[in-house]
Amino acid sequence: MTSALCARLWRFVHNVVAHPLMEVLPEAWGDALHDWTARRAFIDLGSGASPGGAE
Repeated sequence: MTSALCARLWRFVHNVVAHPLMEVLPEAWGDALHDWTARRAFIDLGSGASPGGAE
């Protein structure tokens, strides 16, 4: 799988799975899931990216 396709898949997981689960999981678990999927989804964004994910 290409890196662009993999990143797109992780963005889907981040937005469609992690965000809704944050509402029903214990806070620490939801935050950890969110942060883990965000790191996988937005790995191409450098440290200079804004917190909102836009460059």
